[in-house]
Amino acid sequence: HFENIDLLSLQPHEGTLFGGTFVTLITAGTIHETSNISCKFGNWSVRARVESATTISCLSPPSFGAEFALVHITDGSYMSNTLHYFYIPFVRISRLSPPRVPLSEKSKIMIVGDFGATTDTVCLIDDTPRPLTVLGPNEAECDLEVQTQTGTVEVAIGSKYWEPISKAIPLEIITKPKVTNFVPQFSYHNVSEPISVTGNNFTQTDRISCQFGNLTMVASFISNRLIVCASPIVPEDHHTVSFSIKTETFNPKLVGNFTFSKWHEEETKYLTTDTISSIERNTTSAAVTSIHPNSGTVLGGTI
Repeated sequence: HFENIDLLSLQPHEGTLFGGTFVTLITAGTIHETSNISCKFGNWSVRARVESATTISCLSPPSFGAEFALVHITDGSYMSNTLHYFYIPFVRISRLSPPRVPLSEKSKIMIVGDFGATTDTVCLIDDTPRPLTVLGPNEAECDLEVQTQTGTVEVAIGSKYWEPISKAIPLEIITKPKVTNFVPQFSYHNVSEPISVTGNNFTQTDRISCQFGNLTMVASFISNRLIVCASPIVPEDHHTVSFSIKTETFNPKLVGNFTFSKWHEEETKYLTTDTISSIERNTTSAAVTSIHPNSGTVLGGTI
């Protein structure tokens, strides 16, 4: 008889606030397949399915604001003993750092949000679990597998049962940019010169800058094969510094040396259509009238 049924355990005994967790209830006593049984989570009743003589299953309802629910099974006239079912708090995540990672390399990303006292969680990459280390109430670190395709994956926090307990944030998988040349490779120390950098895999989303020694100048994206930045104005003349490219995602890649020389008033240099055509044959037109000396932004022209 159903009166002899006792509820021994819930597997799992916790789930997300949204409900929908598949819960297995282990019982003592024999349950017949014809038994009209339901599971009750607090005041909410859900249909149960008889899996075996001592096992039934059901889907958890949403929490409706509760931190836990007392669960029992009933056939409408008899109610079993109750067990606690806990709802896992929702984790609020706000951003990923970096927002993109390189193709074909192992990476780690920092997830920034409100983790509170969250424990036993994983990082979900397109619903695939990855190790997650909670570093504090506002940040956690996720280990990524090597990504083999460019594009976007969804990153979320999951419970130890791999259920999402946060919203998903997109993570961009990109190919590393490569620099092939930059011209000119010198400028006057007290004049900001436009420097054209050619290569491939430049992107607008991964902000690019040019490094002149320890000085950083923001670059303007022209195409996936061309960026333009302005040389800095420096007090010293006749000296050489290293030149490299840096993006939000990638560390500086040393390209070569850049020389600052003394300014002669009778000399004037311009970036012309012929100059750009010589460094990138597929660029059909170029007309740069000036470049902002501090931001590196192209002014009054198109390329």
